[in-house]
Amino acid sequence: MRAIFKKEINQYFHSIVGYVFLAMFALISGLFFTMQNLLSQNGDIRYFFSGMVSVLMFLTPILTMRLFAEEKKIKTDQLLLTAPVSLTGIVMGKFLAAMAIFGIGMAMTLIYPITLSFFGKVDIWVTVGNYFALAIVIGTFIAIGIFISALTESQVVAAVVTYCVLFGLLLIGNMGSFFNNEIIIKALDYLSIFNRYGEFTIGIFNPASALYYASIIFLFLFLTVQVLERRRWN
Repeated sequence: MRAIFKKEINQYFHSIVGYVFLAMFALISGLFFTMQNLLSQNGDIRYFFSGMVSVLMFLTPILTMRLFAEEKKIKTDQLLLTAPVSLTGIVMGKFLAAMAIFGIGMAMTLIYPITLSFFGKVDIWVTVGNYFALAIVIGTFIAIGIFISALTESQVVAAVVTYCVLFGLLLIGNMGSFFNNEIIIKALDYLSIFNRYGEFTIGIFNPASALYYASIIFLFLFLTVQVLERRRWN
């Protein structure tokens, strides 16, 4: 797994992908912080985090589209699948590499709460909770993107389908108002990744929501392993 992780990290920075993601992340997060906090003279960091998850929904496919699709396109997938590494190790190595690039982007945003601390009191635990929430939600996005990347050899298709799936999950959270059936409303609310994220942004740590995200991450990484297992024997 460590070898796969190192290989993917190097690949991100040997290509333009890692630089594009970090540049866009820095630009958009800076604009959000400026508009939500500095220009509005708002010292609450939660306003910054509440908007970033929607932005990252569109940036995440940049990280995941090539992870398996590229391997399949350039015919290195069979070499990868026959390497002395478990399929779980391969999937986890790629997942952790994508998370590491995202982590670099998040590390750059630490300057924002530090900046706000000069103008007022910053709630440390609320800030930590928001960073944790954003990390676990993006982990969910990355797991979904990796699974989709494993299904195709086209990076463009992987990116577009991932965009569509994540956007669909966003819409699910807003569809409850169209139904009068309480069961349907509760089901849609349960399936909504974005509604659960809102709890963390207001300082509420719900273990059930954290477990929900962890379960989705596990599910899609497991499904990715199954896709690779089937490909190995075909």
